Amino acid sequence: MIVEGIITTLQSDGSPHITPMGPEFSESEPETVILKPFQTSSTFRNLTLKGQAVFHLVDDALMLARASCGLPYLGEPRPSESGNGWILPDACKAYELEVIAIDDSQERARIPARIVRSHRLKDFGGWNRAHFAVLEGAILLSRVTMLGLARVNEEMDRLETLVKKTAGTKEREAWRLLRETIQTRGQQA
Repeated sequence: MIVEGIITTLQSDGSPHITPMGPEFSESEPETVILKPFQTSSTFRNLTLKGQAVFHLVDDALMLARASCGLPYLGEPRPSESGNGWILPDACKAYELEVIAIDDSQERARIPARIVRSHRLKDFGGWNRAHFAVLEGAILLSRVTMLGLARVNEEMDRLETLVKKTAGTKEREAWRLLRETIQTRGQQA
């Protein structure tokens, strides 16, 4: 099962690199997740250099959108207990991870990681349809150079109905950030 959230990895200077990711959680191996970053990403570089990360489950669409847009985290990340990275206190759960192996035989690497510690930071507040639209928008943002601006805008227009019908303040702001960033990146491609 793929679960969408936010991952923090350690950069060479020890600071956090924060980005969305959808790792696979295995039902047969519950203590292992499969991370699948593109080999051209900072996340891949950090995982190969440090072999550590923290994956977060979130219920905040704005936090997810800001990470997708490459904007700074608005809270104060704290060091993880194991030193594996940084924990985002606004997340619902955090999983400290250690890389087991790296399969870089494809453009998108497969990196099994062992959960060494998990933290319940707060109760999950739930998602509405606008949250899901923001999540899909964040995924579309990551693919704007592959799919093209016109196709991504078409999908975003379709999803916007969900935002208009069900969004709160944070979801509307998240949507605005995604639309602006998609336009900027799409025009640069």
